[in-house]
Amino acid sequence: MTRKAIKTIKHFIEKPRKRNSEEDPQEGRGSQATYPDALAHLETSLAHLETLSHSFILSLRNSEQEILQKYSYFYDLSRSEKEKIHDQAVAMCLDGQPLRMIQQLLEVAIGPVNISPKDIVHTAITQIISALSGGSADLCGSRDPLQVLEGVVGAVRTSVDNGEELVSAEDVLQWLRPFCAEDTYPVRPRIQVLQLLGQSFHLSEEDGKLLVFFRTEAILRAAWPQRQVDIADIENEENRHTLFSELLESSHREVEFQHLILLLQAWPPMKSECVLANNPWVRLVTAMLTRCTEENKQSLGDEVLKICRSLYNTTQMLPVEVSRCFEWLS
Repeated sequence: MTRKAIKTIKHFIEKPRKRNSEEDPQEGRGSQATYPDALAHLETSLAHLETLSHSFILSLRNSEQEILQKYSYFYDLSRSEKEKIHDQAVAMCLDGQPLRMIQQLLEVAIGPVNISPKDIVHTAITQIISALSGGSADLCGSRDPLQVLEGVVGAVRTSVDNGEELVSAEDVLQWLRPFCAEDTYPVRPRIQVLQLLGQSFHLSEEDGKLLVFFRTEAILRAAWPQRQVDIADIENEENRHTLFSELLESSHREVEFQHLILLLQAWPPMKSECVLANNPWVRLVTAMLTRCTEENKQSLGDEVLKICRSLYNTTQMLPVEVSRCFEWLS
């Protein structure tokens, strides 16, 4: 039917319109000018319809997964228009779909789309950063931005591991570094983003130090803004221990203790503290309980147990004797 309509419109365009010699030569131009537009529209529609039989689109349509069927439906409606294809690809990225799948979508679409998977991931991460920063970015409902970011980063990591060279770990780090370094944003999501990056990519030693530095700087800016931190303060365990001791000595408020907890969680585990009394977690808990008021001792005791349990099955997991000490202190 579309081909027949195209043929008819071409006939109208190519066939000279009969005019009587007395006709105004301007007559009829208004209606005739729409034929090329209609022809272009129909030719684009036909080209798009032909892509619906592509094996990739058919695999989406015939999938048993509802979300993949939805992608096929929205692609059908898009007419391969650049903006709609871009929005669909970003939605797929936010869903954590493989980058190769996104690349296939962009390749199937007709016309000069000129959008790369790297563009798509960048847009998706920009939207996630906006949501983490308290902006109005729509991440499709009430999804947790950090969980969405985890899906996107996971897709990038898988792509890198497969040698696809679509988006690199450095690209993701470059896009997220400004958010992590911006002290006007809440500290906890910035720390969680940095931890996610550290867990997801094989970082160089220098990048690893940089991530630890960003984590430390973000926490100190939130609780000890007067204390300027340098990368030398965190480059080895001895220096981190010195910094921790300094901050612990000056801490008396609950908010400061909470940020010390974040600090220890953000750092690599301290392995050299064999003496129980010198373990930073034991020192922190002891300070929390000895410096608190009688009124909030019970709530702090509950917080201590929560700390202990939160460290199970993590790199910060405490030795048995430390856990027992926690329970005794609380």
